[in-house]
Amino acid sequence: MIHVVVLLEAGPGGLSALRAYEDKVLAWLPEYGGRVVTAFRPESAKEGSPDEVHVLAFESRDALDRFRQDPRHEALKEERAAAIAATHVYISDVLHPY
Repeated sequence: MIHVVVLLEAGPGGLSALRAYEDKVLAWLPEYGGRVVTAFRPESAKEGSPDEVHVLAFESRDALDRFRQDPRHEALKEERAAAIAATHVYISDVLHPY
């Protein structure tokens, strides 16, 4: 199992553009054995803090890689540019049993 944390900063289209774009892209996850574990807007309003955080899970690294290489991403390139100013991605296959 691979877990992915994605920190997103909204682009010039604002949060509504971010949401519209993510609704499209996240709908593809099941095709690749992926799912949204949780997604939320952090309370912090500090400069540089993310506008949205996603925690995703994939069955394997290969499944994640195939999702990331899906050609539909290219078709939405301009929409993504309006929706997302910055993305920070953290990937791990190690879970700690706290």
